[in-house]
Amino acid sequence: MRKILFGVATIGTLLAGGVASADAAPLSVAPIAAPSAIQQADWASCGPRCQAERHAERERALEHRRWAEHRRWEHQRWQESHHAPTPYAYQRY
Repeated sequence: MRKILFGVATIGTLLAGGVASADAAPLSVAPIAAPSAIQQADWASCGPRCQAERHAERERALEHRRWAEHRRWEHQRWQESHHAPTPYAYQRY
């Protein structure tokens, strides 16, 4: 039990030291730019391949919304069909 607590305390100390050293960096240091392979594509000015990808993404989003609406509709119909019937004494004519 002592070894486990010692291990947890050691890890916590190391993590706290890492956070403190990261916070100690001066603010004047410029951030390192991400490699070009990781940078996000500029969708506003792209060629036919990007436009096709953008169109496919819109179609996937639209299909997702349609299915979500359909599931809600099915769930509502299921709930309506599974309600207990109104007792005879309380029925209104």
